[in-house]
Order: sequence, then C-alpha cells, then structure tokens
Amino acid sequence: MAYKNAAAGQGRAGWIRYLAAAVYGADRRHWFILWREGAGDTTIINGIKRGAFRLHPMGPRGLSEGCITVVNSDQFNVLADYLHKHGATLPIPGTTLKAYGYVDVQ
Repeated sequence: MAYKNAAAGQGRAGWIRYLAAAVYGADRRHWFILWREGAGDTTIINGIKRGAFRLHPMGPRGLSEGCITVVNSDQFNVLADYLHKHGATLPIPGTTLKAYGYVDVQ
C-alpha cells in the first residue's frame, strides 16, 4: 500500500532535510510510503528488520536504499499525478489512513 506524505513527522530538524532536498534533488515531500499490511512501516525479511520503504524518483546521486525507485523523474511525475488524480481510497486496516493501491514485490 502506498500513501503520502513520506516527509511527515520530521520534527524540529525537518528544515535540514528540506534544505538537503533542495541541494541534492531528493524532495521527500513528493515520495510515497510503502506500508506493509499488518506490519506498518517496518518488516522483517530473512530475520533482518527493515523499514522506511518508499516509492520515489531517482535522485541525482543515483542512490536508493531498498526503495522502489523510478529512474526517470518525468515518469515518476506521471505516476504520481495519476495516483493523486484517482485519490487514496483504500482503507489501511488499524489506521485512519487511506492507500492509493497495492504493490506486489516478488
């Protein structure tokens, strides 16, 4: 499940992240959180706890730490526009959040 806003809850240091986003081109306000049903923002894979999975465009440094990354930022914008146009309508069980859809990673 994916929902916005990946930059929410950054606290008092949030302005530093926004400054870094302006410099490095990784504006996390436009990223989507990938929420695992029943586990939330973290999961255990092969005995290792992982979290903070996101759907986002590739930044200028070409880095991704296990996220689903769209290489072309224009293509990411098309996808994001589509998701926003259709809205988040799927309830996320146990929360008041709504999801845009499902992602099946195999």
